[in-house]
Amino acid sequence: MSRSPRPTAPLPGRERIARIKARLGELVGCYSPSHGEGALLDRLVTTLQGAGYRPTVQPIEGAAGNLLISLCDDGSGALPGDIWLTHYDTVSEHLGAGPRLVCVDDEATGLGVVDTKGAIAALIDVLVEDAAAIRAAAPRLGVVLVCDEEDMQTGVGGLIDAATGPFDRGDRAATATAATTNAAAPRSATAAPTSALVFEPTRSRMQSRFRGFAELELEVESRQLHAAFAAEVDGAAWLLAATAAAFRARLAAVYGDAVALNLRELASGPSGFVTPARASLSLDAHADPTIAPAEIERLFRETVQAARRASPHAAFQIPYARSFRGQVDAPDHGPLAALAAAFGSARAAATEAFPSHSDANVLAEAGCLSTVFGPGDLRVAHGPGERVSLVELARFAETLHHAWPLYARAPAATTTRRP
Repeated sequence: MSRSPRPTAPLPGRERIARIKARLGELVGCYSPSHGEGALLDRLVTTLQGAGYRPTVQPIEGAAGNLLISLCDDGSGALPGDIWLTHYDTVSEHLGAGPRLVCVDDEATGLGVVDTKGAIAALIDVLVEDAAAIRAAAPRLGVVLVCDEEDMQTGVGGLIDAATGPFDRGDRAATATAATTNAAAPRSATAAPTSALVFEPTRSRMQSRFRGFAELELEVESRQLHAAFAAEVDGAAWLLAATAAAFRARLAAVYGDAVALNLRELASGPSGFVTPARASLSLDAHADPTIAPAEIERLFRETVQAARRASPHAAFQIPYARSFRGQVDAPDHGPLAALAAAFGSARAAATEAFPSHSDANVLAEAGCLSTVFGPGDLRVAHGPGERVSLVELARFAETLHHAWPLYARAPAATTTRRP
């Protein structure tokens, strides 16, 4: 018996590239920073409704909302357990190239083209062009575009809330923002996902391993003195720096280079010829998938507690500390396994892990299996040189075009729910 050839992403036609270029221009031109994505949500809903879909908006207090599409739509608005998921927000304009697409030859530059409006343009092209075939096949697949990437209050955290109740978010309280939703789209809750293909820039390689992540914040208040008379122990900034250095040393002693620590934000004040009364920092720790990020969070808390004992005159506070597990093994059953088998040439090396945190980490905390996959290079995201190949976007679209039919045949994924 001859075996059917594996679907591949052939060299895309110029028509596909031209359509994706036009769609990408519309997406980039619709500015959608985190907590301000309402206009883009409206546009996406209108586009999908025009193609015959019945998208729903999951309302989330203080956010634009999550956009949900069931490709096996039975009219209930409920999603299947197997989903494709990406975020539709971007970083703020001052951190990127601005909401304008510039194309030179087949390279597109603009805010969010890598993370992840390029992938969304490819996805929309497939959903629109394949709409009739999708309705006929009714694959057991949901498509989810979440607001506020990796946000535990909204975004994917809100998606999980709707199915399982309040999600463990660490210590930070919710931050209220203005809500904007599309009045024409009906509202619906959703079921908890069991498997997800998460769109992130992986240079179009499927990565079922991804690193764990811990997000940590520290604030220190201490004596404010004239700088000529103050010792190091008096200044909040010195105490903050010493605590951060002690934490870094503990991580290195325990984990070596298996944990990468990033100092994301650092502030102190007031300024002047005095020791600052307050200082704060935000740290990111990315860990090998075999390491439990909760242990990193525990080491951080222990380090801060030691600093409190050593400097009782100062106040040390942890406004937020949260850890998210990674994923070590590729799923060996369900749609993700079918994707891995069908698109083996696109799989990353088995030992290679996606280097950054993403919505896949939040899904992992809820017991959802994930594979990370998408066009573009993460290293150029969030900056003025954010760029992606239009040919790569079109190849990604071709892969999705061949991928969705697998959900009409593959068995549903199963997973163990978190307590």
